[in-house]
Amino acid sequence: MLPVDMGANGGIVTMSFGGAIWVAAHCFVAFFASEATRGALMALASRSKKDSGQRMQVLELGAGTGICGLSVQTFYREDIVLTLTDCARDVMLLLQSNSRRNGDTARCEQLIWGQPASIEPRVGLYDLILASDCSYSLQVALKP
Repeated sequence: MLPVDMGANGGIVTMSFGGAIWVAAHCFVAFFASEATRGALMALASRSKKDSGQRMQVLELGAGTGICGLSVQTFYREDIVLTLTDCARDVMLLLQSNSRRNGDTARCEQLIWGQPASIEPRVGLYDLILASDCSYSLQVALKP
């Protein structure tokens, strides 16, 4: 299990939605830990290395705590360069803290959806884009 801080009160109250680890994140991590997925991703990483001579570039949108992207990085550390993004300042601070807790090898960048200047330099740069729980209902998430 990765060391990940969810902020005060589990993050939900003080950090809106970005400080929580949602149910789909657990499924996401399990999917990327499976042998079949690992084999497919390793093949993609190898092809990326062969084509560009560099490690596979991976971007996570709406990373929140960073648990999904950091987990993928744990599985494929030597083969990927990871960039974690989110928009809110408090979530970015949490994301940077969690990156440091896990080796400080992921880049953390603010990305504000809908602002062209925020995304234009990234178009075409990434081999793989990850997104988990970028659309959710707080009422459903808080049910016991």
